Amino acid sequence: MSAQQAAARARQEAERKLAAEMGTAHRSMSGETRQRALVYDALTEGPIEGLVNGAASIFLDDVPLVDTDIYKQTNAINTTASVSAGSTTVTVATGALDFADVDGGTRKILIKGAGKQGSSIFSATAGTTTLTASSSWFTSGMASASMHAEGAARIQIEGAGEDGRPYVGYITAYTSGTSAQVSPPIATTVSGVSGAIDLVSVITAYNVGSNQVTITTAATTTVSGVAATLTAPQTDHTTYANSSPPTNYNDLQYSFRSGTRHQRPIQMRNGGNPTASFVHAPNIRMDQNATFDSTNGVSDHLVTSSEVGVPNPAETDEIFFVIEMPQLFAISTKSATEYNSWVEFTCDFEYSRDGGSSYFSNRLVGPTDNEIINRTDGFEFFNDRSTLSLHDGYIINKTKKAFQEPYLFNVEEFKPFDTWRLRFQRVNEPNKAQGHHDNMNESFIKFVEARITDKFSYPFTAIGAVSFNAKDFSGQPKRSYHIKGKKVQVPTNYLTRDETDDISASYKRNVSDGSTESTYQDWDGNFRGDESTFAVGHVNHNKVYTNNPAWIFYDIITDHRYGLGELVAENFVDKYALYQIARYCDELVDDGKGGQEPRFTCNAYINKATEAFKVLKDLAGVFRGMVYWMDGELVAVQDRPKEPIYTFTQGNVIGGEFAYESTSERIRANQIIVKWNDPQDQFRAKSHIVDDVDNIIDTGRINSTQMSAFGCTSEGQAHRLGKWRLLTDKIETEVCSFSTSVNAGFIRPGDIINVQDHYLDSVQFSGRIKAGVSTTVVTLDRAVTLASNTTYTLHLVYPTGGAYLEQDSATINSTNYTRGDLVLLDEDGASIDTHAKASNVKDDSNNEVILAWSEHSRVEKQTISTSAGTIAAGSNITVSSAFSAVPNAEVIWALTAQKNDTDVTGSAKQYRVLGIDESEAGTFNIAAGLYNDKKYDLVEKDYKVTPATQTERVLFDNTRATSQAIEQGVPGPNSITFSLQQVSAETDTDGTNDEETLAGTLKAVIEWEMPGMIRLADNVLANSFVNEPLDKTETTITLGAAATTDKGYGIIEKGTSNEEVVYWTAKSGNNITAVRGSLGTTAKTHATGVSFTEVPSFVTPYPNLAYFELEHSFGANQRTERFVTVEVPGSQTSFEVANVLGGTHNVRVRTVNNAGATSQWTSFENTVRAPGLVKATSRGNLSVGGTMTSPISITSAGAYNIANSTYTFTDAAGQEYNITQTDATHAQRTQSFSGLSASNGVGFAVFDCSASASDPWKALDQKTDTTFHAGAGTTAGSFTWWKEVGASNLGLTLVTGTITAEANSSTVTGSSTTFTSDFGVGDMIRLGSTNDYAENSSAWYGYVDKVVSDTSLLVKGVVTKDFSSKFAYKQSFKPDFTRDTIVSKITRTASSSYLLEHFGSIPGLKGDDGAQGATGNAGAAGPQTVVSFVYHQASSSSQPSTPSADSYNLTNNTFTNLTSGWATTPPTFAAGNANKYWYSYFRAEENTAGGGTASGGNLTFQASQQGIGFSGLITFTGSGNEFSDGAGNTVNPLQAADLGSSGSTTIDGGRIETGTVAAARISISGKNISDLSNDSGFQGNTATRTGGTVGGWSLSSTTITSGNITLDNANTRIVISD
Repeated sequence: MSAQQAAARARQEAERKLAAEMGTAHRSMSGETRQRALVYDALTEGPIEGLVNGAASIFLDDVPLVDTDIYKQTNAINTTASVSAGSTTVTVATGALDFADVDGGTRKILIKGAGKQGSSIFSATAGTTTLTASSSWFTSGMASASMHAEGAARIQIEGAGEDGRPYVGYITAYTSGTSAQVSPPIATTVSGVSGAIDLVSVITAYNVGSNQVTITTAATTTVSGVAATLTAPQTDHTTYANSSPPTNYNDLQYSFRSGTRHQRPIQMRNGGNPTASFVHAPNIRMDQNATFDSTNGVSDHLVTSSEVGVPNPAETDEIFFVIEMPQLFAISTKSATEYNSWVEFTCDFEYSRDGGSSYFSNRLVGPTDNEIINRTDGFEFFNDRSTLSLHDGYIINKTKKAFQEPYLFNVEEFKPFDTWRLRFQRVNEPNKAQGHHDNMNESFIKFVEARITDKFSYPFTAIGAVSFNAKDFSGQPKRSYHIKGKKVQVPTNYLTRDETDDISASYKRNVSDGSTESTYQDWDGNFRGDESTFAVGHVNHNKVYTNNPAWIFYDIITDHRYGLGELVAENFVDKYALYQIARYCDELVDDGKGGQEPRFTCNAYINKATEAFKVLKDLAGVFRGMVYWMDGELVAVQDRPKEPIYTFTQGNVIGGEFAYESTSERIRANQIIVKWNDPQDQFRAKSHIVDDVDNIIDTGRINSTQMSAFGCTSEGQAHRLGKWRLLTDKIETEVCSFSTSVNAGFIRPGDIINVQDHYLDSVQFSGRIKAGVSTTVVTLDRAVTLASNTTYTLHLVYPTGGAYLEQDSATINSTNYTRGDLVLLDEDGASIDTHAKASNVKDDSNNEVILAWSEHSRVEKQTISTSAGTIAAGSNITVSSAFSAVPNAEVIWALTAQKNDTDVTGSAKQYRVLGIDESEAGTFNIAAGLYNDKKYDLVEKDYKVTPATQTERVLFDNTRATSQAIEQGVPGPNSITFSLQQVSAETDTDGTNDEETLAGTLKAVIEWEMPGMIRLADNVLANSFVNEPLDKTETTITLGAAATTDKGYGIIEKGTSNEEVVYWTAKSGNNITAVRGSLGTTAKTHATGVSFTEVPSFVTPYPNLAYFELEHSFGANQRTERFVTVEVPGSQTSFEVANVLGGTHNVRVRTVNNAGATSQWTSFENTVRAPGLVKATSRGNLSVGGTMTSPISITSAGAYNIANSTYTFTDAAGQEYNITQTDATHAQRTQSFSGLSASNGVGFAVFDCSASASDPWKALDQKTDTTFHAGAGTTAGSFTWWKEVGASNLGLTLVTGTITAEANSSTVTGSSTTFTSDFGVGDMIRLGSTNDYAENSSAWYGYVDKVVSDTSLLVKGVVTKDFSSKFAYKQSFKPDFTRDTIVSKITRTASSSYLLEHFGSIPGLKGDDGAQGATGNAGAAGPQTVVSFVYHQASSSSQPSTPSADSYNLTNNTFTNLTSGWATTPPTFAAGNANKYWYSYFRAEENTAGGGTASGGNLTFQASQQGIGFSGLITFTGSGNEFSDGAGNTVNPLQAADLGSSGSTTIDGGRIETGTVAAARISISGKNISDLSNDSGFQGNTATRTGGTVGGWSLSSTTITSGNITLDNANTRIVISD
């Protein structure tokens, strides 16, 4: 292998580490010198859709570069993708995989935004290429081998770009998990900011039917419908950077740009680089330089332009060199562990301007020699310098494989020079050991390349470039490109034929999400591609390619670069008329070849500047239209079937005269030669002839004319155009002219009208209604004669809009209609009274209905049912079906009549309005051509319209823009602000409105105020006079009387030619301080005594507002532009920009009026930090989660305790905090929640990252105020903020000084305030009218948008009420929403009860004992135990001794030698008050298991216990006793035998207590009533009862009586009477 070949191969490998151009065929260079040609073709204005089939659509001498089938299989595929976080299944756009060669090699997919994200972790220094992360984030797979090439992932860092804007670049080398090298260099120093990287992964499987691919690396972030690229397939012989399909020519390169704003320059590289490339491969080993080792060091390594072989060094634009390391690592001699090693070198670009006699030097790589030599730690250790970038001279890696680091420098800034050289110095010694680490770090200068490049990008120009070997062509080949042209705006509900992959376009696109629905979708009036309405990333943001001529027409009118956009604003175009035209164009008709095609398409190539009107006329001609300007609108009309909207008769024509002209039959063409372009023959021009054969035969001659079918590439369309021209000339041969009054002021060219001229046919078939009797009966003003066997139709003009059916038939709301019928009600029975409603009607089968809308008038027609004969003037005429309303008197009427399907003489004729001219105020001259709607069927005979593709609906009314005089100049928006917000994917998952799941991306929301016009009312507040002479400059005006208001408007010399408006801002006595010449007037000189009139003023929306021009720095490419410019509709005062980063941003907006004039810019600049992009659930904007290594508990006193003295907390963003604290009462270990309400008070434990060293745990809860001032005098709504639990003053702190703010203003002005230290962007602020913290309706809450100074700040939104010298409050504790993390939720359920819930990963405390385990196996039988009693057999008044025994037999319950007097059975007790019976417990356990005997210590007795014994013994004895009641009955009393077997039962006790004793009678023997105890409430001697009833007994002073029993106490007897 030659040195040149080796260099070429090395260079090819290195190229994959730099930007490889898409579509470039990379080939190895040989030593052969070749003559190459490079041709650039500027094709068209961009952006365009691009090449139809890539390289297969580029032709050299009519031969494609690549065969179509091969290209489709092997090219890169741009598509959209959706994937969920953690998933390896990616869904791409429908059809994206249809032609992919899934077996032809390995592809990668790049998915925007689906890669890893980092929140508030990145830091970088301006001018360097080192990016660091505060926690491990980088991986080796993030490094891009080929920057800018397909498949290279981009990284975005907030605030690190130019002027603090987002940085976009590539990771060029992986250093560690916390460090990487990026390109280009960082522009702005940042610290702790957020960033993200795209996902790039290899595709392992395809599911073409499901439009899905499987990838190796799962997505980190969920994305939907984002941009994605499938790289060209990689095989054994191709790489991702070298992926063009094989061409039909050897050694050919091509490149193509579609004409975007920021397209990359065409720079074809390698082998056939057309801009000259010169390579030298010295392969120099880099030894340590003598500058750093004077003993063993070597001299500088020089590579000169002469060695590189540059013929003319002065033309060099770029220097590209590669340093190669065969391996690069360090290894420990102790453990064999491998570590990073490094190479440090310097490189100087030295150039001469005197032929090499002297050189200027510029260091490209590394610090200065002195900086290296003077390092305190020397230059043999890289230590902390490992984070430096490649351009700082360090190559750091750990690999045992050869690898290369490429370096590319632009040297144009050093021109002019005539020669140059590179000077290399190695700083550290190769392969030198450091302690016990051996370094393997040799390096070589592999090759040096000099490049001459073309860097023109040609924005908005589609460019093709082809480089070829000159030997392949004898001369310059002819080049042609098959492209899909300009991307234009189309309706949001529109799917082009390319998108439907069908010949038919569709109006079934969901206007919000872009999905394809099954039914027609209403148009919302917006356009896809309207960047002023839809932000970048929105499904409607991008323009699309279409060949529908209506939308191409619209693009030419509205485009600001090549069209009329600078003169004609979008709202000057009748877009609804174009919508109807576009739908008519999309209808399918017969193509004459057995198939179908759209009625009209436009494939035009406008290759030179042409007069605007001619271009519009040509484009309108594509759809058989014409264009005119009327009422401030550019209107296109189309020659298609329509219904008349007005009727003209002698009754409403000036002088009652109609004038007629007709064309000469002699000059009418009977042959049309149509020029069109044939796509089957390289789009060459062809002629298609359409003949009127009948006329040629009749006249015996051919009268031929030619016409050009502009943009026509269909022979069928050319045929229809020629036939339309023939029929129009043949049928529509008459022009009618007349003059009328203001009643025709709304008529437009293209409208169809009825004309009934009774002088023409001497038939009175028109007039004015004398009276409307009913909807079916009208009174005519003149006599008419109705002939028999003739059908008459009465036409009436109604002065309101109407919709007419434009299709053959339809059934709407159960009513059948045919073409031309007036349709008054939609499918729901609602009135169709606007253009929008007429455009959105469906039939009873849910299909769209085609209706034509007439805005200002309609002609209704009904068949006359009155019998034949003469109807006298003033008589009634009756119609068979009702008109929509009773017609007004003086309404124009006209008759048409048909007999045998032929119009009867005198019937009203239809004409198309050709022109209308207002010759003088209120007088309109109209010219109209004869109209015959039969010609359309003849034009498309056998070209049947397909019902499924009939035209669809418009949504909004057709409003006209008017231009009014601008009195005050163009007012601009009063203010503009912006904020960054995190995009919410799902909110309020638990219904509490306190949490949301965040999507992980940010959007900028830009808002501004609507401009207004100050108007002065006609009413007068006060009349006064100027009490001094005024010159033009005087601003203090003395009046005759004091002004009635502190500020306001006044008019000096009102109503005169010397009128002047002044605005005063202050008054003092009769003096006012005024702004002179206000509201567009001019300051003038006034004499003493002239009038001064106070008038009220008011602000109205600016009437001439067309749109807003908005410029913002979000997403701007700072190398090429400062702002991104968008146009926002005038009805919109906000704009969102997706996928933004924090930093310093600028926004500005201005008003553009209907005449194109602009206001001054209203600007805003602010530095904002992005909200934390933590992919976690959040509450109140605080991240939730984290990981804790210590258990956490809550006590009954509300103490939140950390169990371990040493623990690590990792927040939701991955930042670790290590804490050691032995004191359990320290704030690092505990926090109190006792301040929570005992009635389910809720608090949150939050880790405060800023206080981790002292007081990290905060007990927070949320305070909500619902009584503040919310605007318009209301207090509705709520405002919530975080505060510490139990904090005084609602968690607020009064700031120093006082504040002033005006209602509906965003500015707060302070006096003696310190806003810069009290507030930051996003902080909460409370304004109060009184110096207290009470919740009241005079307070206002908001958020700080920008701190301007210590005495001025802006709030988000506006302050809703006036504050003058009042008070401002800030949060006492301000959470850091980007870093602080909620760890736990604490609910106080009772006074001493707390519920603790953790959100993150927290180890638990020791839990309760577990459930009882399963029963084990039965063990061996143990000794038997008996516990029982022995009884003392005789009563005893004293306790007997404890019994004993020698042994006990457990089997038969017997003792051996039991103490005498004791037994195992109870004794028979004898009744008696002194008897006491005793027992003793004993316990007996078998001496041996199963032995049955217990003795010794196994037999024990307890001391005897008293069993029975009490005084007051009751004894039941006896038997056979009887008791007789008072009636002489005998009963047996309770027998002793009934209670015990012994014949008597004794109850021994002190007494018996019971409740009520119920008995029929009580027998008392030997006792008086007075002897009874009073313990139970009996009446005793101390409180004698002498009456009443007790328990059924009647009491008297001496007796107790119940029934026939009387207890007679006086006579001591019981009396039982009969």
